[in-house]
Amino acid sequence: MQAHAQALQAGQAQQHQDHKQLLHAIQEGLIQRDDGKVAQLGTLAAIKKAEELDVFLARGCDTAEVEICKGLLGHDLFHGLRRACEGSKHLMLAVGCPTT
Repeated sequence: MQAHAQALQAGQAQQHQDHKQLLHAIQEGLIQRDDGKVAQLGTLAAIKKAEELDVFLARGCDTAEVEICKGLLGHDLFHGLRRACEGSKHLMLAVGCPTT
């Protein structure tokens, strides 16, 4: 009976090692997949969490007074600014925001 228990433990240890190797391979594959998906700067797809945090910090962690799109970050900020520029060009000029 003891030999059977030892064989079972050895099999479980091997299975555990196999699972670790599989998880490592999956993790490496995910990292490589994400590395290839670098969006071109200046596009909507390039806006990630780091850019959201940059805006948050530039606004003084939401302590600075913001005239346009207050409280918006990331994709929401992009869409909000686009709507503000399209619909209220005179307002954008009044607060000193460059428009075309």
